[in-house]
Amino acid sequence: MIPKRFKNIRVLAILEGCGSGSKLLQNYLDNHNELLMMPGYNLMYFYPHWFELNKTNLSLTDLIDNLIKKHPALFNGDNNTKIDKKEFKKRLIEFLSFEELSSKNFLIAIHLAYSKCLSQNINKKEILVYHLHINSYLKFLEKDFKNIFVIYMIRSIDKNLARRVKYGLDEPNNKKYNFTDARLVNLKSYLEIIYLFASFIFFNNFKNKKNIFLVSHESLLDDKLRKRMFKKICSFLKINFSKKLNKATVNGKNWKVLQNPKDKEKKYFNHERIWLSCLFNNFNLKFYPEKKIKKLSVGMWIKSLFVIFLPSRIEVK
Repeated sequence: MIPKRFKNIRVLAILEGCGSGSKLLQNYLDNHNELLMMPGYNLMYFYPHWFELNKTNLSLTDLIDNLIKKHPALFNGDNNTKIDKKEFKKRLIEFLSFEELSSKNFLIAIHLAYSKCLSQNINKKEILVYHLHINSYLKFLEKDFKNIFVIYMIRSIDKNLARRVKYGLDEPNNKKYNFTDARLVNLKSYLEIIYLFASFIFFNNFKNKKNIFLVSHESLLDDKLRKRMFKKICSFLKINFSKKLNKATVNGKNWKVLQNPKDKEKKYFNHERIWLSCLFNNFNLKFYPEKKIKKLSVGMWIKSLFVIFLPSRIEVK
């Protein structure tokens, strides 16, 4: 059975804002012994899979077998994340025996079983960290747990837009589709990525706005900013600060932090920078005060209405 105190465990949901470093954040959190966590976003599609399986009258073992099949990354990852499938299944059955077969209980049991496979002391765990990743699934987590905290990752758009279009959509589309279809689909890539960057607006739909904390990707790449940020995160989560948070690991094993390569080519046209700065002016003013960006004039807004119809550098390639 699931230990009673875990039934009301606090939950931290990590959400990402389009290539904003949610996995990097989790790798820094990995060393904290009060956090019950699995690496990466292996359970990103847990809820859709659960709803699909829950339509059938499967036994406990059949449910477990099917969930394992749908989450192969738990066992097929690299040496840092891979665990023994037989032991995991055994632990999962132990935690779920005599329990209601619900999404909440399964989510708790999966994290507990994974922790046990790593020989961690679950008695020290105070918060379940779920790398939910996708904003729209937050509503399902809210139904299962009452005490939810959210860390939402943000990233400066001017440094990441071109890379996300290229590596997040265009290149995968080129591999997935034939030449003609890929060209047609990629015409929408630029707008899709901009829309994803703007999705931070979802905060307005979260029930308890006090329990939302924003972390910028840039703060994780600077030693001083990172230390300051994790002190704030620990205060937000009401857990003890640990110096171990300054080291990125996966299941306690070293993980190399890669810096983004600097692109030598010019990413944006001048007119493109005008309307991008207008579109994300409020975002930059609020979340990136260190940039010392000024509030745009009415004249700049009027100018953007004309240049927004001009093609971007990415779109004319």
